[in-house]
Order: sequence, then C-alpha cells, then structure tokens
Amino acid sequence: MRNVKISISFGLLKQKNRLVIRLAGYAPTSPIAPNLLFGLRFNKGYILDYENNITEKQYKISELVLNSIYIFFGFYHLFFFIRMPTKKYNFYFGIFSIFISIYFLAFSYFSLQLFQDTRILFFLSYTVQPLALFSFLMFLKNYFYINSHLNFFYKYILVSNISISLLYVFLPINYYFSLLYI
Repeated sequence: MRNVKISISFGLLKQKNRLVIRLAGYAPTSPIAPNLLFGLRFNKGYILDYENNITEKQYKISELVLNSIYIFFGFYHLFFFIRMPTKKYNFYFGIFSIFISIYFLAFSYFSLQLFQDTRILFFLSYTVQPLALFSFLMFLKNYFYINSHLNFFYKYILVSNISISLLYVFLPINYYFSLLYI
C-alpha cells in the first residue's frame, strides 16, 4: 500500500529516535528481474514529517493539470482522426497521449487516494506501458514514413507489445516486473 499514514504520539518522540519499519515485498520471480526495491515501489520519494506537512506536500494540483492536458490532446487528435481518417498518425498520437496519461495517473496522489488496493494501479500502469510504446512508434511511422509498409521491426513490436499487455492481464502481479524486463 502507498500513502499509508502512521501517526506517532508526540509524547513518544525524544531528541533522538530510532524508527524501524519492516516492509515485505515479493520474492524475485526469476533471475532476470531481481527485487531491487525490497517491497517498496520506488527507491526514493518517501517522506517522514509531521502529518500536516506531508498532506501539503502531497497535494499536487499541477500533476492533475498536466495529466488533463495529456487527455485533452489525446481526444483532440482522436477527433481529428474522425474528421480525417486518412491521417492515421492522429489516431496513434491520440492513443499514445491517453495511454501515457493513464500511466502517470496510476502513480499520482489522486489515484492513490481513490484506490486503496494498489494492484489495480499496477495493472493499469503495466498494461498501458507497452501499448503506449507501440502507439508512439506507429505515430512516428505514419507521420514520417507514410508510404512505407510495416516491416519486420514494426510487426515484431506490434506482436510483442500486445502479447506483453495480454500477459499482464492473465499473470499474477508478482510476475509484472519480470515481464517488464523481458
């Protein structure tokens, strides 16, 4: 769980305190992807402070505004694709913008307040990540190399990224990190 707030009585605090926190994460599922974070999702960015200060620091409205811009540009380009279906790069860029917004929103303060179970957020972020990569590559291909056919590289990226996203749907969460390495 992220954004867990633990209150410590003020009377327990002394000049020097030792705070011991034990976190248990997933054991490494394969030698390809060791568990480098030892149960923590990120290796930095954790806050130890008074509760009021933590709440003020975590309330990031700019993060929500930037994600809203991603979503707006995604729908903006999808609208242009509907109006001009021959320009497929608008479709791929719109999908890319929406996927990137989902990825960033999955780790935002607001989504962590909305979902107490972070497995949903892991699922969303890991599932859209390969699809965002594929849609961005297809945007570049359709924008710069309009008349070229899908070569082996693009077909490989298409099949592998869709396969990885489908595997995220069917595999348990402790395999996500290993699959990301692959």
